[in-house]
Amino acid sequence: MNLDILEEDILSKKFFEILENKKIYNPAINKHKLKAWNNFSKTGIPTNKIEDYKYTDCRKIFEKFSDLNIKRHDIKIYQSDSEYRIDINLCSNLKFQKDNTFIEWSQNKKIDIDGKIVVYDLNDESHIAKNINILNKLFKSKNDNPMAELNNSFFISPILVNINKDINKPIKINYNIEENDILLMPNIIFNIQSDIKASIINIYPQNKKNHIINDNISIFVDKYSKADYYSIQNSNENCIINNSQIYLEENSNFILNNITHSSKFIRNNISISLEGKNSEAHLNGLYYGKNDNHIDNNIQINHLAPNTYSNQLYKGIVTDTSLGIFNGKIFVDKLAQKTNAFQLNNVLILSEKAKAKTKPQLEIYADDVKCSHGATIGQLDEDQLFYLRTRGISLDIAKSMITKAFIEEILDKIDKKYIMDYIDNI
Repeated sequence: MNLDILEEDILSKKFFEILENKKIYNPAINKHKLKAWNNFSKTGIPTNKIEDYKYTDCRKIFEKFSDLNIKRHDIKIYQSDSEYRIDINLCSNLKFQKDNTFIEWSQNKKIDIDGKIVVYDLNDESHIAKNINILNKLFKSKNDNPMAELNNSFFISPILVNINKDINKPIKINYNIEENDILLMPNIIFNIQSDIKASIINIYPQNKKNHIINDNISIFVDKYSKADYYSIQNSNENCIINNSQIYLEENSNFILNNITHSSKFIRNNISISLEGKNSEAHLNGLYYGKNDNHIDNNIQINHLAPNTYSNQLYKGIVTDTSLGIFNGKIFVDKLAQKTNAFQLNNVLILSEKAKAKTKPQLEIYADDVKCSHGATIGQLDEDQLFYLRTRGISLDIAKSMITKAFIEEILDKIDKKYIMDYIDNI
Protein backbone atom coordinates (compact mmCIF):
# COMPACT_ATOMS: atom_id res chain seq x y z
CA MET A 1 0.00 0.00 0.00
CA ASN A 2 1.20 3.50 -0.84
CA LEU A 3 1.07 5.20 2.55
CA ASP A 4 1.61 8.62 1.01
CA ILE A 5 -1.71 8.17 -0.76
CA LEU A 6 -3.25 6.98 2.52
CA GLU A 7 -2.19 10.21 4.19
CA GLU A 8 -2.97 12.62 1.40
CA ASP A 9 -6.23 11.15 0.19
CA ILE A 10 -7.94 9.24 2.98
CA LEU A 11 -6.92 11.40 5.95
CA SER A 12 -7.62 14.63 4.06
CA LYS A 13 -11.00 13.40 2.91
CA LYS A 14 -11.98 12.30 6.41
CA PHE A 15 -10.76 15.54 7.96
CA PHE A 16 -12.74 17.85 5.72
CA GLU A 17 -15.83 15.68 6.16
CA ILE A 18 -15.51 16.37 9.88
CA LEU A 19 -15.25 20.13 9.39
CA GLU A 20 -18.40 20.12 7.27
CA ASN A 21 -20.51 17.93 9.58
CA LYS A 22 -22.21 20.62 11.65
CA LYS A 23 -24.73 18.16 13.10
CA ILE A 24 -21.98 16.49 15.10
CA TYR A 25 -19.16 19.02 15.34
CA ASN A 26 -19.32 22.56 16.60
CA PRO A 27 -18.01 25.11 14.09
CA ALA A 28 -16.65 27.17 17.01
CA ILE A 29 -13.87 24.64 17.52
CA ASN A 30 -13.18 24.02 13.85
CA LYS A 31 -10.58 26.81 13.63
CA HIS A 32 -8.55 24.91 16.23
CA LYS A 33 -8.99 21.66 14.35
CA LEU A 34 -7.86 23.28 11.09
CA LYS A 35 -4.77 24.67 12.82
CA ALA A 36 -3.95 21.23 14.23
CA TRP A 37 -4.44 19.67 10.79
CA ASN A 38 -2.03 22.14 9.22
CA ASN A 39 0.55 21.30 11.90
CA PHE A 40 0.06 17.57 11.34
CA SER A 41 0.29 17.93 7.57
CA LYS A 42 3.85 19.27 7.83
CA THR A 43 5.09 15.77 8.72
CA GLY A 44 2.14 13.43 8.30
CA ILE A 45 2.19 10.10 10.10
CA PRO A 46 5.71 10.05 11.62
CA THR A 47 8.39 7.68 10.39
CA ASN A 48 11.92 6.97 11.58
CA LYS A 49 13.13 9.85 9.42
CA ILE A 50 12.04 12.08 12.33
CA GLU A 51 14.63 12.09 15.12
CA ASP A 52 12.13 11.52 17.96
CA TYR A 53 10.78 8.51 16.01
CA LYS A 54 14.20 7.14 15.05
CA TYR A 55 13.28 3.55 15.98
CA THR A 56 9.51 3.79 15.48
CA ASP A 57 7.75 3.97 12.12
CA CYS A 58 4.09 4.69 12.88
CA ARG A 59 3.11 4.21 9.25
CA LYS A 60 3.59 0.47 9.62
CA ILE A 61 0.63 0.14 11.97
CA PHE A 62 -1.62 1.84 9.39
CA GLU A 63 -0.72 -0.60 6.61
CA LYS A 64 -3.68 -2.86 7.35
CA PHE A 65 -6.17 -0.09 6.60
CA SER A 66 -7.49 0.22 3.06
CA ASP A 67 -9.74 2.90 4.52
CA LEU A 68 -9.62 4.70 7.83
CA ASN A 69 -12.57 3.46 9.86
CA ILE A 70 -12.64 6.41 12.25
CA LYS A 71 -15.50 5.75 14.63
CA ARG A 72 -17.66 8.24 16.44
CA HIS A 73 -17.34 7.26 20.08
CA ASP A 74 -19.72 8.26 22.84
CA ILE A 75 -19.01 8.78 26.50
CA LYS A 76 -20.98 7.62 29.50
CA ILE A 77 -20.04 8.24 33.10
CA TYR A 78 -21.10 6.53 36.30
CA GLN A 79 -20.02 6.10 39.86
CA SER A 80 -19.98 3.14 42.19
CA ASP A 81 -18.80 2.74 45.76
CA SER A 82 -15.23 2.20 44.55
CA GLU A 83 -14.79 4.50 41.53
CA TYR A 84 -16.01 7.07 39.05
CA ARG A 85 -15.78 5.72 35.53
CA ILE A 86 -15.58 7.28 32.08
CA ASP A 87 -16.63 4.70 29.50
CA ILE A 88 -15.55 5.25 25.90
CA ASN A 89 -18.08 3.37 23.79
CA LEU A 90 -18.71 2.96 20.11
CA CYS A 91 -22.49 2.66 20.35
CA SER A 92 -24.20 4.36 23.29
CA ASN A 93 -25.80 7.62 24.29
CA LEU A 94 -24.04 10.17 26.45
CA LYS A 95 -25.15 9.22 29.93
CA PHE A 96 -24.29 9.37 33.61
CA GLN A 97 -25.00 6.31 35.72
CA LYS A 98 -25.55 6.73 39.44
CA ASP A 99 -26.71 3.94 41.69
CA ASN A 100 -27.29 1.76 38.61
CA THR A 101 -29.70 4.31 37.10
CA PHE A 102 -28.78 6.08 33.89
CA ILE A 103 -29.21 9.84 33.88
CA GLU A 104 -28.99 11.73 30.59
CA TRP A 105 -26.80 14.76 30.12
CA SER A 106 -28.49 18.04 30.96
CA GLN A 107 -29.87 20.15 28.15
CA ASN A 108 -26.64 22.16 27.97
CA LYS A 109 -24.46 19.02 27.78
CA LYS A 110 -23.23 19.01 31.36
CA ILE A 111 -23.06 16.47 34.18
CA ASP A 112 -22.69 17.57 37.80
CA ILE A 113 -21.69 14.80 40.21
CA ASP A 114 -22.45 16.14 43.67
CA GLY A 115 -20.43 19.28 42.98
CA LYS A 116 -17.21 17.27 43.15
CA ILE A 117 -16.88 16.53 39.46
CA VAL A 118 -18.45 18.49 36.61
CA VAL A 119 -18.19 17.07 33.10
CA TYR A 120 -18.67 19.18 29.99
CA ASP A 121 -19.24 18.09 26.43
CA LEU A 122 -17.00 20.44 24.44
CA ASN A 123 -19.16 20.07 21.37
CA ASP A 124 -21.45 22.55 23.15
CA GLU A 125 -20.50 26.12 22.18
CA SER A 126 -21.22 27.60 25.63
CA HIS A 127 -18.67 25.28 27.24
CA ILE A 128 -16.06 26.17 24.65
CA ALA A 129 -16.42 29.87 25.52
CA LYS A 130 -16.19 29.24 29.28
CA ASN A 131 -13.03 27.16 28.96
CA ILE A 132 -11.28 29.00 26.16
CA ASN A 133 -8.04 29.44 28.16
CA ILE A 134 -7.60 25.70 28.52
CA LEU A 135 -8.40 25.11 24.86
CA ASN A 136 -5.97 27.79 23.75
CA LYS A 137 -3.20 26.11 25.72
CA LEU A 138 -4.02 22.72 24.24
CA PHE A 139 -4.18 24.11 20.70
CA LYS A 140 -1.02 26.13 21.07
CA SER A 141 0.62 27.52 17.96
CA LYS A 142 3.41 24.96 17.82
CA ASN A 143 3.13 21.28 18.71
CA ASP A 144 6.07 19.00 17.94
CA ASN A 145 3.97 15.86 18.32
CA PRO A 146 2.27 15.02 15.00
CA MET A 147 0.14 12.22 16.50
CA ALA A 148 -1.28 14.61 19.10
CA GLU A 149 -2.08 17.02 16.29
CA LEU A 150 -3.76 14.21 14.35
CA ASN A 151 -6.00 13.63 17.36
CA ASN A 152 -6.69 17.36 17.71
CA SER A 153 -7.73 17.37 14.06
CA PHE A 154 -10.14 14.44 14.32
CA PHE A 155 -11.37 14.20 17.89
CA ILE A 156 -15.09 13.63 17.90
CA SER A 157 -16.42 13.68 21.46
CA PRO A 158 -14.05 15.84 23.53
CA ILE A 159 -14.92 16.15 27.19
CA LEU A 160 -13.64 18.36 29.98
CA VAL A 161 -13.66 16.93 33.52
CA ASN A 162 -13.48 19.62 36.20
CA ILE A 163 -12.52 18.23 39.62
CA ASN A 164 -13.66 20.78 42.19
CA LYS A 165 -13.31 18.91 45.48
CA ASP A 166 -11.23 16.09 46.96
CA ILE A 167 -12.39 12.73 45.67
CA ASN A 168 -11.82 9.63 47.78
CA LYS A 169 -12.11 7.21 44.85
CA PRO A 170 -10.37 7.21 41.49
CA ILE A 171 -11.64 8.26 38.08
CA LYS A 172 -11.11 5.38 35.66
CA ILE A 173 -11.03 5.62 31.87
CA ASN A 174 -12.47 2.43 30.39
CA TYR A 175 -12.74 1.37 26.74
CA ASN A 176 -15.67 -0.69 25.45
CA ILE A 177 -14.64 -1.68 21.93
CA GLU A 178 -16.05 -4.74 20.21
CA GLU A 179 -15.24 -4.05 16.56
CA ASN A 180 -12.17 -4.92 14.52
CA ASP A 181 -9.85 -2.65 12.56
CA ILE A 182 -10.90 0.77 13.79
CA LEU A 183 -9.04 3.97 14.58
CA LEU A 184 -10.25 5.61 17.80
CA MET A 185 -9.14 9.09 18.89
CA PRO A 186 -10.55 10.05 22.30
CA ASN A 187 -9.67 13.45 23.77
CA ILE A 188 -10.18 13.93 27.52
CA ILE A 189 -9.14 16.97 29.55
CA PHE A 190 -8.88 16.86 33.35
CA ASN A 191 -8.85 20.21 35.14
CA ILE A 192 -7.96 19.73 38.82
CA GLN A 193 -8.78 22.84 40.80
CA SER A 194 -6.55 24.23 43.58
CA ASP A 195 -5.89 22.31 46.80
CA ILE A 196 -7.41 19.05 45.53
CA LYS A 197 -6.30 15.40 45.64
CA ALA A 198 -7.32 13.19 42.73
CA SER A 199 -6.41 9.84 41.17
CA ILE A 200 -6.94 8.99 37.50
CA ILE A 201 -6.56 5.49 36.04
CA ASN A 202 -6.35 4.81 32.30
CA ILE A 203 -6.91 1.13 31.53
CA TYR A 204 -6.30 0.41 27.87
CA PRO A 205 -8.34 -2.37 26.21
CA GLN A 206 -7.06 -5.91 26.55
CA ASN A 207 -9.19 -7.56 23.87
CA LYS A 208 -7.82 -8.88 20.57
CA LYS A 209 -9.62 -6.62 18.13
CA ASN A 210 -6.72 -5.25 16.08
CA HIS A 211 -7.46 -1.59 16.45
CA ILE A 212 -5.49 1.62 16.90
CA ILE A 213 -6.07 4.06 19.74
CA ASN A 214 -4.47 7.47 19.30
CA ASP A 215 -5.63 9.34 22.40
CA ASN A 216 -4.94 12.73 23.93
CA ILE A 217 -5.05 12.89 27.74
CA SER A 218 -4.49 16.37 29.18
CA ILE A 219 -4.21 17.06 32.90
CA PHE A 220 -4.10 20.54 34.44
CA VAL A 221 -3.03 20.52 38.10
CA ASP A 222 -3.71 23.81 39.88
CA LYS A 223 -1.92 25.29 42.90
CA TYR A 224 -1.35 23.06 45.94
CA SER A 225 -3.07 20.10 44.30
CA LYS A 226 -1.87 16.52 43.96
CA ALA A 227 -2.68 14.18 41.09
CA ASP A 228 -1.81 10.50 40.67
CA TYR A 229 -2.13 9.18 37.12
CA TYR A 230 -1.97 5.44 36.37
CA SER A 231 -1.53 4.30 32.76
CA ILE A 232 -1.95 0.52 32.37
CA GLN A 233 -1.18 -0.82 28.89
CA ASN A 234 -1.70 -4.54 28.38
CA SER A 235 -3.21 -4.44 24.93
CA ASN A 236 -2.35 -7.73 23.22
CA GLU A 237 -2.60 -7.22 19.45
CA ASN A 238 -3.86 -3.63 19.66
CA CYS A 239 -1.78 -0.56 18.85
CA ILE A 240 -1.66 2.33 21.31
CA ILE A 241 -0.32 5.83 20.68
CA ASN A 242 -0.80 7.78 23.89
CA ASN A 243 -0.28 11.54 23.94
CA SER A 244 -0.28 12.89 27.49
CA GLN A 245 0.14 16.59 28.28
CA ILE A 246 0.53 17.60 31.94
CA TYR A 247 0.61 21.19 33.23
CA LEU A 248 1.68 21.87 36.82
CA GLU A 249 1.05 25.10 38.70
CA GLU A 250 2.69 26.43 41.88
CA ASN A 251 3.26 23.89 44.68
CA SER A 252 1.46 21.14 42.78
CA ASN A 253 2.50 17.50 42.77
CA PHE A 254 2.05 14.95 39.98
CA ILE A 255 2.86 11.22 39.97
CA LEU A 256 2.79 9.10 36.83
CA ASN A 257 2.77 5.30 37.16
CA ASN A 258 3.11 3.79 33.69
CA ILE A 259 3.03 0.00 33.29
CA THR A 260 3.28 -1.52 29.81
CA HIS A 261 3.40 -5.24 29.04
CA SER A 262 2.33 -7.74 26.39
CA SER A 263 1.38 -5.08 23.85
CA LYS A 264 1.93 -5.36 20.10
CA PHE A 265 2.76 -1.67 19.57
CA ILE A 266 3.00 1.11 22.14
CA ARG A 267 4.19 4.66 21.68
CA ASN A 268 3.93 6.92 24.74
CA ASN A 269 4.39 10.63 24.06
CA ILE A 270 4.52 12.24 27.50
CA SER A 271 5.05 15.96 27.99
CA ILE A 272 5.13 17.50 31.48
CA SER A 273 5.46 21.26 31.98
CA LEU A 274 6.35 22.49 35.47
CA GLU A 275 5.00 26.02 35.08
CA GLY A 276 4.69 27.05 38.72
CA LYS A 277 7.42 27.36 41.33
CA ASN A 278 7.86 24.46 43.78
CA SER A 279 5.95 22.07 41.51
CA GLU A 280 7.00 18.42 41.40
CA ALA A 281 6.72 15.54 38.93
CA HIS A 282 7.54 11.90 39.71
CA LEU A 283 7.53 9.33 36.90
CA ASN A 284 7.66 5.59 37.58
CA GLY A 285 7.75 3.43 34.47
CA LEU A 286 7.90 -0.32 33.91
CA TYR A 287 7.77 -1.90 30.46
CA TYR A 288 7.97 -5.56 29.49
CA GLY A 289 8.22 -6.67 25.88
CA LYS A 290 7.87 -10.22 24.60
CA ASN A 291 7.33 -11.91 21.22
CA ASP A 292 7.69 -9.10 18.65
CA ASN A 293 6.32 -6.32 20.90
CA HIS A 294 7.40 -2.76 20.11
CA ILE A 295 7.36 -0.41 23.13
CA ASP A 296 8.55 3.19 22.79
CA ASN A 297 8.55 5.74 25.64
CA ASN A 298 9.23 9.32 24.59
CA ILE A 299 9.27 11.73 27.55
CA GLN A 300 9.82 15.47 27.70
CA ILE A 301 10.06 17.24 31.08
CA ASN A 302 10.01 21.04 30.87
CA HIS A 303 11.20 22.98 33.93
CA LEU A 304 9.87 26.49 33.37
CA ALA A 305 9.83 27.98 36.89
CA PRO A 306 12.22 28.20 39.88
CA ASN A 307 12.54 25.52 42.56
CA THR A 308 10.92 22.75 40.56
CA TYR A 309 11.68 19.04 40.94
CA SER A 310 11.35 16.01 38.69
CA ASN A 311 12.45 12.40 39.03
CA GLN A 312 12.13 9.73 36.33
CA LEU A 313 12.83 6.06 36.91
CA TYR A 314 12.00 3.74 34.03
CA LYS A 315 12.87 0.05 33.99
CA GLY A 316 12.44 -2.23 31.00
CA ILE A 317 12.62 -5.94 30.31
CA VAL A 318 12.78 -7.28 26.75
CA THR A 319 12.79 -10.88 25.58
CA ASP A 320 12.15 -12.96 22.43
CA THR A 321 12.42 -10.52 19.49
CA SER A 322 10.87 -7.49 21.22
CA LEU A 323 12.21 -3.94 21.13
CA GLY A 324 12.13 -1.52 24.07
CA ILE A 325 12.89 2.17 23.56
CA PHE A 326 13.38 5.01 26.03
CA ASN A 327 13.94 8.56 24.82
CA GLY A 328 13.86 11.02 27.71
CA LYS A 329 14.68 14.71 27.71
CA ILE A 330 14.92 17.20 30.57
CA PHE A 331 14.64 20.85 29.53
CA VAL A 332 15.53 23.57 32.06
CA ASP A 333 14.57 27.13 31.13
CA LYS A 334 16.85 30.03 32.07
CA LEU A 335 14.19 31.16 34.58
CA ALA A 336 14.11 27.76 36.30
CA GLN A 337 16.89 28.33 38.84
CA LYS A 338 17.19 25.90 41.77
CA THR A 339 15.82 23.10 39.60
CA ASN A 340 16.44 19.50 40.68
CA ALA A 341 15.90 17.00 37.88
CA PHE A 342 16.91 13.34 37.72
CA GLN A 343 16.43 10.65 35.10
CA LEU A 344 17.42 6.97 35.01
CA ASN A 345 16.60 4.17 32.59
CA ASN A 346 17.64 0.55 33.27
CA VAL A 347 16.95 -2.27 30.81
CA LEU A 348 17.34 -6.02 31.21
CA ILE A 349 17.69 -8.11 28.03
CA LEU A 350 16.63 -11.75 28.40
CA SER A 351 17.23 -13.15 24.90
CA GLU A 352 19.77 -12.87 22.10
CA LYS A 353 17.33 -11.35 19.60
CA ALA A 354 15.68 -8.81 21.90
CA LYS A 355 16.84 -5.20 21.56
CA ALA A 356 16.86 -2.07 23.68
CA LYS A 357 17.53 1.56 22.78
CA THR A 358 17.94 4.34 25.31
CA LYS A 359 18.69 8.03 24.93
CA PRO A 360 18.61 10.19 28.09
CA GLN A 361 19.13 13.90 27.38
CA LEU A 362 19.67 17.18 29.24
CA GLU A 363 19.12 20.68 27.84
CA ILE A 364 19.93 23.27 30.51
CA TYR A 365 19.87 27.07 30.29
CA ALA A 366 20.03 27.86 34.03
CA ASP A 367 23.25 27.81 36.04
CA ASP A 368 22.02 27.02 39.56
CA VAL A 369 20.60 23.51 39.11
CA LYS A 370 21.15 19.88 40.08
CA CYS A 371 20.49 17.57 37.16
CA SER A 372 21.59 14.07 36.25
CA HIS A 373 20.70 11.40 33.75
CA GLY A 374 21.84 7.87 33.13
CA ALA A 375 21.07 4.57 31.46
CA THR A 376 22.16 0.93 31.65
CA ILE A 377 21.47 -2.00 29.33
CA GLY A 378 22.52 -5.47 30.40
CA GLN A 379 21.76 -9.15 30.77
CA LEU A 380 21.24 -11.35 33.80
CA ASP A 381 24.28 -11.37 36.06
CA GLU A 382 26.08 -14.71 35.64
CA ASP A 383 27.62 -14.48 39.11
CA GLN A 384 24.18 -14.04 40.70
CA LEU A 385 22.84 -16.98 38.69
CA PHE A 386 25.78 -19.14 39.73
CA TYR A 387 25.32 -18.23 43.39
CA LEU A 388 21.63 -19.18 43.32
CA ARG A 389 22.34 -22.42 41.41
CA THR A 390 24.88 -23.48 44.04
CA ARG A 391 22.07 -23.13 46.61
CA GLY A 392 20.03 -25.76 44.79
CA ILE A 393 17.78 -23.34 42.90
CA SER A 394 16.87 -24.27 39.32
CA LEU A 395 18.00 -22.07 36.46
CA ASP A 396 14.45 -20.93 35.56
CA ILE A 397 13.60 -20.02 39.15
CA ALA A 398 16.94 -18.24 39.57
CA LYS A 399 16.28 -16.14 36.46
CA SER A 400 12.78 -15.34 37.74
CA MET A 401 14.12 -14.28 41.14
CA ILE A 402 16.69 -11.90 39.63
CA THR A 403 14.14 -10.44 37.23
CA LYS A 404 11.63 -9.83 40.00
CA ALA A 405 14.30 -8.15 42.10
CA PHE A 406 15.07 -5.90 39.11
CA ILE A 407 11.49 -4.57 38.87
CA GLU A 408 10.80 -4.48 42.61
CA GLU A 409 12.16 -0.93 42.94
CA ILE A 410 9.48 0.35 40.59
CA LEU A 411 6.64 -1.67 42.09
CA ASP A 412 7.58 -0.43 45.57
CA LYS A 413 7.11 3.16 44.41
CA ILE A 414 3.60 2.58 43.10
CA ASP A 415 0.53 2.88 45.30
CA LYS A 416 -1.10 -0.35 44.18
CA LYS A 417 -4.45 -0.19 45.97
CA TYR A 418 -6.31 0.84 42.81
CA ILE A 419 -4.51 -1.35 40.28
CA MET A 420 -3.62 -4.59 42.07
CA ASP A 421 -5.77 -6.64 39.70
CA TYR A 422 -3.81 -5.34 36.74
CA ILE A 423 -0.27 -5.97 37.95
CA ASP A 424 -0.60 -9.34 39.67
CA ASN A 425 0.40 -11.14 36.47
CA ILE A 426 3.54 -9.11 35.77
